[in-house]
Amino acid sequence: MTDDKHPVRPQRGRASFLATLFISLCVLIVAFVVVGYAVGWVTFQQDDQRERATIEVETGKVRRAAEEAVDKGQELLQRADDQIKNLNKEDVKEDSHQMNGTEGTPGENTDGAARDKTDTPQG
Repeated sequence: MTDDKHPVRPQRGRASFLATLFISLCVLIVAFVVVGYAVGWVTFQQDDQRERATIEVETGKVRRAAEEAVDKGQELLQRADDQIKNLNKEDVKEDSHQMNGTEGTPGENTDGAARDKTDTPQG
């Protein structure tokens, strides 16, 4: 029994799933080869004397590029960590000034006027 609002969807079989997976993997491999060729990680050579073609993956170049990416990532994380620490220090300073009843520099009221010892009530 089908409902016009909720039509019954045919279930995909295992073969359909495997075909989709296979096509996805092929697309990823082709994309890797194209990008690798564009960057210089993958080279193609043809030997006319032996009638063969070879594909070489320059693993050293790939390794160096990966190491550079990791180094840049570490630098980025270090800068972010330093900025967060600086923000936390500023928050702590603001909190301590608010707890002391001051928001500016010590010795100033919140309205900016200098404190006078004679204004305080003596008991």
